[in-house]
Amino acid sequence: MRKVNSPGVRALTVIMLSSLSWMYSTAGAETIADRMDRGRQYYQSGNYQAALEEFRAATEIDPGYLKGWENMGWAYWKMGQLDRTLEIWNSLRSIHPEPSRLLNMIAKAHIAKEEYGQALVVYWESLEEKPGQVDVLVARCKILYWSGRYNEAVKYCGEFLSSYPEHDEIRLLLARLQMNNQIADYQAAIDNLLQLIGKKPNDLQLQFELAKAYYRGEFYEKAFEIAQHVSQQDSEHIPALEIILNSAIQLQDYERAQDAVGELRAVDPNHTDITAGQAKIHNGMALQFYRDGDYDNALKEFLSARALTPELPRLQENIGWTYRHLGQIDEAIKVWEELLNSRPDEVLILNLLARAYTAKRMYDKALLIYDKSLKIDPLQMEARFAKAKIKRWIGSFQESADELSQLVVE
Repeated sequence: MRKVNSPGVRALTVIMLSSLSWMYSTAGAETIADRMDRGRQYYQSGNYQAALEEFRAATEIDPGYLKGWENMGWAYWKMGQLDRTLEIWNSLRSIHPEPSRLLNMIAKAHIAKEEYGQALVVYWESLEEKPGQVDVLVARCKILYWSGRYNEAVKYCGEFLSSYPEHDEIRLLLARLQMNNQIADYQAAIDNLLQLIGKKPNDLQLQFELAKAYYRGEFYEKAFEIAQHVSQQDSEHIPALEIILNSAIQLQDYERAQDAVGELRAVDPNHTDITAGQAKIHNGMALQFYRDGDYDNALKEFLSARALTPELPRLQENIGWTYRHLGQIDEAIKVWEELLNSRPDEVLILNLLARAYTAKRMYDKALLIYDKSLKIDPLQMEARFAKAKIKRWIGSFQESADELSQLVVE
């Protein structure tokens, strides 16, 4: 709502400005024009303290001279004193002849302080004063994005583009929002980026954004292709090389992934994706060998992955399984016991370990572990059947039958 601008309010505000002027310094003898011209020169040369003194002197000559107060606010801003800026500009709100322009200045000061909520409130006031301000509508979309209010940002960006479909900056912002994990509308992001690229086909940044959208949408072949194009134009574009590497890994094309590691190492030898990528390549190749029944090579690759990144998901379990297939049960037990130290209540690991002890005919040990597993999850079938089998093997037929009966009852 527009501020009241009656003669009484104007008079009161001039008195208040006079008070502020007294607080901020002593009067000068030159004209307002002299002071303002000299202040602008100081400001443009970066001498903001001297500029402030000249602008202040202009307001002392005429406390109602609003441009002097505005410029004092800008000088304080440049000196890093945004609270002073806001104090001065807010004092002008009831008398300023261009309220929307002043409100926009105040909003920008709040943005500079990262006070996004307050900036939005002031921008809303500005739009009430003067609807349809394009710069303010754009700023609103950006603030919502910066402050993590992604759904609102998507809404207002969409509304803005319905009125201004050729506004490339907001279309790009909308595409980035659609790539955010909270929104995850990757196809819409791709469509918006393709529209922008249609206007700027040689813009590498847009091409990279498109590669990123394809990757997040799990279109790995397209992501690889476009990121490779970006890399060919800019061989040191590290984010594009990251997408090439990770897309190749997702495609299980480990030869191309290895090439990407080499390219990344040439640009940045210490990049974290080099070690992680190399580990994923070893792990992926190990899984291929494992599925093919080539357990010797699978173990070799799994161990290479572990040497680089031991925390890869399910890596330790897979190493244990590979040792088991190779008949190296003691090694498998060692791996699973190590896992159990960090995950003592995980039923899967307990059952794997019990199986290994069963294979070594260490039935008492296996039964103890199965008991622990069943205590954690009494309804599981695997441990109950395994216990029944062991009981039968050791001649405890009634106990075996009891185990099976519990399974039926449960």
